[in-house]
Amino acid sequence: MNNNEIICKDAMWYKLGCDFCKLKEYCLIIFLKILINHFGKNHKLSKHFDIMIKRHFINIASTLDSIINADYDKNINTLEKIPCNPNICSVFYSLYSSALNSSTQITYNEKLDGSGNNIVFHFTPIPIKRIYDKKITLEEKRFIDVFFENLNEYLVNIEFLLHYDTNYKNELNNRIVDIKKYMIKLQQEINEIYVV
Repeated sequence: MNNNEIICKDAMWYKLGCDFCKLKEYCLIIFLKILINHFGKNHKLSKHFDIMIKRHFINIASTLDSIINADYDKNINTLEKIPCNPNICSVFYSLYSSALNSSTQITYNEKLDGSGNNIVFHFTPIPIKRIYDKKITLEEKRFIDVFFENLNEYLVNIEFLLHYDTNYKNELNNRIVDIKKYMIKLQQEINEIYVV
């Protein structure tokens, strides 16, 4: 394999990892900053997003992790052609961090590849009395809709991996199908919420 092929391979995996980690973080923001704030942790919608994070994102990360590890020689531990030299084992777990810990806002792009508009999303302050209003703002709804659009785009984008390493074809296909089905269910539940 020549140097240009290594650079392209490292860049491909790095991009897939960054995008995945960004989506996972946005899902956490929806769960922690929107749903728990308006519905509480025990509401079915909050629980369903928790499952999305703890089951579906973990499952797909595990499969993608297996594919990237199979793609590199056992002696290679990092994406050497990427300036920060990320560890191959961390590509689908810790490559992106925005403002999850911020209590006021984040700036996000409406397109996963960064080609869309940058939007500042202001978090709704957490009420002192914790009375759940069971409704979301238009800004929160837009953030959730953009998350679903980008997640769907990502799932379509990784379908090439079904043929990249045929050892993981069935496993990856099952993960993609599962998360797409679950996503449809979540979108239906979100669309039933009262938006102010």
